[in-house]
Amino acid sequence: MTRIGLFACAFRLPGADHQRALHAVLSAQSPQTQAAPPDRPFPEVPLNPAVSRAGGFLERVWDFDPARFGLSEEDARWMDPQQRLALELGAEALERAGHPTGSLGVFLGVSHDDFHELVRARLDRVPAPTSTITGCLRNLIGARVGWQLDRPGPAVVVDSACASSLVAIHLARRALEAGDCELALAGGVYLALTGTPFRVMSRAGALSPSGVCRPFDERADGLVMGEGGAVFVLGRESLADRLGRGPLAWIAGGALGGDGRTRAPVVPNPKAQMEVMRAAWADAGRPTTDCDAVEAHGTGTRLGDLAEASSLCAVFPSGTPIGSVKSQLGHLMSAAGAAAVVKTLCSFTNRALYPSLGADRPVAALGGLRVPQAVEVFDGKLVGVSSFGFGGTNAHLVLERPEGPIHWGEASTPGPRLHLPLPDRAPPRLTPGPLLQAHTVQGRALWPGAASVELLLRGGEVRALEGLRWWRPITGEADLTQEGDTLRVMEGERLCAEARLSEALQVPPPPPWREDGEPLAPETLYAELRALGMHHGPIYQRVRALRRGPGWAVAEVEGLTSPEFVLHPAALDAVFQAVAGLSEGSSLRIPAGARRVVRLGDLGGRLRVITTGRPEDAAIWALNEDGQLVLYVEGFSLRAPPGVRAFAPVWTPIDVEEPQHRGI
Repeated sequence: MTRIGLFACAFRLPGADHQRALHAVLSAQSPQTQAAPPDRPFPEVPLNPAVSRAGGFLERVWDFDPARFGLSEEDARWMDPQQRLALELGAEALERAGHPTGSLGVFLGVSHDDFHELVRARLDRVPAPTSTITGCLRNLIGARVGWQLDRPGPAVVVDSACASSLVAIHLARRALEAGDCELALAGGVYLALTGTPFRVMSRAGALSPSGVCRPFDERADGLVMGEGGAVFVLGRESLADRLGRGPLAWIAGGALGGDGRTRAPVVPNPKAQMEVMRAAWADAGRPTTDCDAVEAHGTGTRLGDLAEASSLCAVFPSGTPIGSVKSQLGHLMSAAGAAAVVKTLCSFTNRALYPSLGADRPVAALGGLRVPQAVEVFDGKLVGVSSFGFGGTNAHLVLERPEGPIHWGEASTPGPRLHLPLPDRAPPRLTPGPLLQAHTVQGRALWPGAASVELLLRGGEVRALEGLRWWRPITGEADLTQEGDTLRVMEGERLCAEARLSEALQVPPPPPWREDGEPLAPETLYAELRALGMHHGPIYQRVRALRRGPGWAVAEVEGLTSPEFVLHPAALDAVFQAVAGLSEGSSLRIPAGARRVVRLGDLGGRLRVITTGRPEDAAIWALNEDGQLVLYVEGFSLRAPPGVRAFAPVWTPIDVEEPQHRGI
């Protein structure tokens, strides 16, 4: 029977996304575990406060490049990040394999639905697109890869808990042998998007209180969670001729088995583990005495490790090195077996036997088997890889190092990825109502420019904007769109305003408050604005006092807050009205733009507004009653609205040509 090989591999593991980085991680004497990243909605304290929440986590799991796969940003937001990760890994693995042609089977191990939990929590308050169902379904994690890449073939998602990805690789191998497909993508993914797995494992007493995974050590006190994924390209021996190179490893043999009845569904059966390992080596046609190393399941739990140690000791000869990648990366759940395979491929490539951390006091049940504590030179040819699922499914593969050099293939540098988390609330929008009707220009109800700024800040969930431009007034309902770091306010297909997200919160100190200058009564201010065609209803008439001098103006403004807004448009518009104190003309002007807007607080209570410069380039500081700066605007500018310039006569000299008279 033709041999099946692993011809390419793509992975994202804690601390490593390529072979050289993983070699460094596995060679180090410290695990890749840390506290949960800030982008995870984990509980502050797990169910059992004594349990550590450390884990091997990936960074920026919500980042994705939807354009690469022909997806919209909205569809990508409502797609399980595990599905996104599988897409990225599948595409990269095929690229590293040189994009071989032929029908493609997809076999992926996936066993958790954290994304469902996040979606359910939002459905009552956030309108979800119709594509949400395809983004949530677990079977689509496998089917999406073949569909998106336009590669027909069977798509199978495997859930056998911790054994899922190794089972998936075994099934892919069998499908290739049976002729169900010409190529296969196989592996697994797992991302801890919520704290639920921590709570469940904590309740079961499986998590390590110390936060350290010590497989097969006397001090082992539980597992440490991890996450990531790995996908492999599997092909028949003939693929080596087509590619002009050998595989990363041959799958010499493999077997699946199950525990049967034990004391409880999650209690392992050492005898069943022995049987599946012996069956895999028999399938390879090799005695277990030929085994050069075993990448064990090794979770660091007392019950599981003792059972596995006894089965390993019964199957493999004394002196066989035993290891577990979980000591470095944590337990990757459904992707655990795939991570173990990647480690084995690294061993073959670098001829290195990697240490299993924290196992310098091995359990007696290991007998004569040994657990390396430092990197060793490894010229071994055959390695057994085990995955024993929570619930009784057992898998074991025999991997064989190929002859000659090992090539991992090349992958192009990925393009920029967008941060696309699930929306936590409905997309912000401006809805016509009393606020709109209370603000008119030349008889037309228009949203003030302040409403666009509020929408941009609310939708961007940031405190600062830069490059703000108002293009046209909003007459009705407006929505917010985002492309990268650019936010746009749209009224239908019309662009009304835009700005870029900014993280620059540093602002210059405000000038001192002034009591001198020329006073301008608020009723006079609003009367002058009405005379120019701009009418402010009572809610917008919030300036209580205004004084001005050359290049400056100060105003006292009655602030306003509302749960609906981060900065109430009426209060923000009143802050902008202070710029009218800089103008000495009698023409109507509307906001044109601002270089920066920085929100440092809300606009409630009595505000003091200080503005300097000129109407075409003003700086604005707004301070609350305690003297704290709550808003800073830099480079604020006003302009005459289109079609209104005729209301402000300006005489400009021009050259006059002599008229040419024509006869009649």
